[in-house]
Amino acid sequence: MRREWELSFRLGMRPWIAVAYSAPVAAATAVFLIYPIGQGSFSDGMPLEFLVL
Repeated sequence: MRREWELSFRLGMRPWIAVAYSAPVAAATAVFLIYPIGQGSFSDGMPLEFLVL
């Protein structure tokens, strides 16, 4: 989070923009890393049939 704040100040952006951009990163981390760990394995945690064409 600190890196986003530093980047926003260097680029002249408002700090809340850094917070807004960090939200999707936090959501992806929760879905793809934390949730499967709680389920035991990645394949058991999320159904990935939609990736198979």
